[in-house]
Amino acid sequence: MYVRELGVNLVEYNIETDREKKEEMKKKSGGATAVPLLDIEGQIIHGFSQDAIKAAIEKSRMQR
Repeated sequence: MYVRELGVNLVEYNIETDREKKEEMKKKSGGATAVPLLDIEGQIIHGFSQDAIKAAIEKSRMQR
């Protein structure tokens, strides 16, 4: 998976079987349940965009 290729730990959740995670996703996404939804150190990314994911990871690394 692309995120792992960037050297990032990834935790995946199945929102179809985990109601708590589905509710968490709705809160973070403003009510949307479209997947994927990525939370990279508080930066929320809707959908899959390599450029957005890489930028969020780089920003997170610079803030450390």
